[in-house]
Amino acid sequence: MPLLLLLAFAILASGCRGFTTRGSVPESKTGPSSLSRQTNPVHSVLRDGASGQLHQATDQIHEVHILAITDNAQSSIEHEKPGNDRKYWSARIGIKNAGESEIRTGIWTLTGSDGATYPRTVALGIGSDYQDHVPIQPGATIEGTIAFEIPKDVTPKQVQYRVDHLNEIDLYFDAQ
Repeated sequence: MPLLLLLAFAILASGCRGFTTRGSVPESKTGPSSLSRQTNPVHSVLRDGASGQLHQATDQIHEVHILAITDNAQSSIEHEKPGNDRKYWSARIGIKNAGESEIRTGIWTLTGSDGATYPRTVALGIGSDYQDHVPIQPGATIEGTIAFEIPKDVTPKQVQYRVDHLNEIDLYFDAQ
């Protein structure tokens, strides 16, 4: 027991060098700048060809592109239809890993002109080729279609891309 107390005292006296607190990484392994991440949201215009970039960490960069938007999108599967008085709104998107470490695709939501927030819809034949949390290697790009089932009289006010559920690192495509 005295040896354990002596060891604990030695660690405390050394200033706990070499030990890390929860959520941190020793500087010797990654350098202090590799932990820096974006804390403010990024805004871009919601239109074909729009893009924005999010820094999850210095070496994890999401470059997000809206390639094409379709209001009142139609599924290629005949029986796949939105509910009564509803429509599909979709966007063809591309996500490039512009960093040096692997990233994962983020989570999409749509805020409508009615103020409600709509989760991404997975409907066969529309919006089923994009998956949340898919790994993307450095330099690689993935493309897919995201879709939302919204009321027919609602227009998108904002489409949000969030890196993940834990980090509030957001890219907003704002309607004008």
